[in-house]
Amino acid sequence: MKRLALISVCSIAVIAAASAAAGPQSPTRIPEVPHPGCRVYPTSVTETIADSAGGRTVMTYSQRFDEKTLQTTQDYTLSSTQGSRLSFQQRTTYASLADFIKEGTHAPPFPLYRSMVQTGAINMSVQATYDKSDRQLQTITNRQPGGSQTITNTAWDKDGRPTAGTISGAGAGSTFTYVYDDKARTQTHTVVTGPLTAILVTTFDADANAISRSSRGGSMSSTTTIEIHGRASQCFIDQPPPAMPRGTGSPSPGIPSNGSVTASIGGQSFTSTGVKGSVMDVMQPGKDPKVARILSVGASNQDFILSISVTMTDGPGTYDVELKMNPDPKQPPRGTATGMLMDNRTHGGWAANVATGRGTVTVTSLSSNSASGSFNLVLDATPGTPASGSRSVSGTFNIKF
Repeated sequence: MKRLALISVCSIAVIAAASAAAGPQSPTRIPEVPHPGCRVYPTSVTETIADSAGGRTVMTYSQRFDEKTLQTTQDYTLSSTQGSRLSFQQRTTYASLADFIKEGTHAPPFPLYRSMVQTGAINMSVQATYDKSDRQLQTITNRQPGGSQTITNTAWDKDGRPTAGTISGAGAGSTFTYVYDDKARTQTHTVVTGPLTAILVTTFDADANAISRSSRGGSMSSTTTIEIHGRASQCFIDQPPPAMPRGTGSPSPGIPSNGSVTASIGGQSFTSTGVKGSVMDVMQPGKDPKVARILSVGASNQDFILSISVTMTDGPGTYDVELKMNPDPKQPPRGTATGMLMDNRTHGGWAANVATGRGTVTVTSLSSNSASGSFNLVLDATPGTPASGSRSVSGTFNIKF
């Protein structure tokens, strides 16, 4: 039984590593649909593993992403009916924010992390290498104890996901295959080691997060039930709007007024006293990747902080809050708009994004140092804030970068 418990614990470590490749903006409700330029990932998870020998293992973890360090941190606790009780931490590092977001925009997902380190009851490190097309070539895993293991991918599908390869190092050499069913959102991983064959089937939600697993190998089999208790989103546009000191009509120190934003907020006139804008280029995933531009505008006065952003896949024009599919199936969904509003006095918040609210943002002109346009949005109250109902927000912007 001790050996079985050890095997279970090692399997948990592998599953934990795999879950990193599957992973806030405003705390609005988050739908299970990919949002262009955003990744939706779980923040609190319970996994219950039941095996054919009658064993039961419960693993819980919390997860967070740090945009500054480009790392996810997962804190795990594990207990089993075999007497195992342990905890460990896993840190997964990405080369860029774009890689972290892109990894979660396709279900089943494809790996884009660069390194992974587990510390605590489990000590393990993983280094991954990629080619110029972002296809994972190889991972080298070092376990203490346990030695090193090298996984080499030898084939990939059209989306860059590994489909075949070899495993060498600790123990006997193995070969493996991956089969993906995009419609069912399943990934079947088959590992052959000598006369033994092990199969792991993982099912994902539309956000590319694992929601169940089943495995079988030899005389053993197991099923894993995954409960996601909380979610967060990380977007390219997660830049806080300029903060305004309450009760004043001047911008915060260090926040210049680079332009103007005028609006009507629920019938109340709004004229900005602090404005900040930015524009950035990002690579949108798809069969034929293309560059999109993300325009972000933050404006504030003594009453409100208003933030508007738009992901432009087709240049200046009108973009809807609602997710619109591209007529060309080779291209990612068309760009979207978002809006956020905070009342400086009550701290109530309202939002319009792919999950809530409605409306459009129109970009009339855009250059490397300026932008102008208009917006017409209906923002819904953000849960967890003193806000209620909806706010209509319409107006114009004219900013310099």
